[in-house]
Amino acid sequence: MKKLLFTFAFLSFIALHSCNSGEKNKAETETKISDSKSVVYKEVVKTLTGDFAGFTIGASFQDCKNVISKDFLTKEEKDFLMFKISDKLTISEYSLIFENGKLIEIALDTDVYDETDNYDSDAALLLFNDLKDDFLERFGSKYLETEDEDYTVLFWSDDVKEVQLIKDNGKIHVYVDALSAEEVVE
Repeated sequence: MKKLLFTFAFLSFIALHSCNSGEKNKAETETKISDSKSVVYKEVVKTLTGDFAGFTIGASFQDCKNVISKDFLTKEEKDFLMFKISDKLTISEYSLIFENGKLIEIALDTDVYDETDNYDSDAALLLFNDLKDDFLERFGSKYLETEDEDYTVLFWSDDVKEVQLIKDNGKIHVYVDALSAEEVVE
């Protein structure tokens, strides 16, 4: 019986150690992935938490208001927040829409520029691809894609939300929407 208990304890220790080791490796991988992102990505996405850039569908108005410094808050209404961040190569505008005090839509519009303040389609493509990698990891590999000479649109959907990632020359747009506001606010 002691041998059985010892074997069980030993196997539990090994399993627990393996799980913790996997979490450590995942954290290390996330750090490495983050380090490999483009400069424009690092200007736009400051955190990988939430559904996108620290914001989570269903979060409270106050929680969302605290994600980005109030220095960047450009508009506040009872059901809407807007943040505008100008950085070296990007100008990003986050628009957040609320219903009954809960976040139902996250929108990001980012203009990407080169060093001489012209739209930079190549850098926008880097940002688009970095965001695509994030969304593939977060929302899965099943998505719709459409493109023409000016636009590329990727679209993910599940039972709760839909996500759109759009490249429009030197601009990038991200939309994360609750499919049913009633589900979010209940």
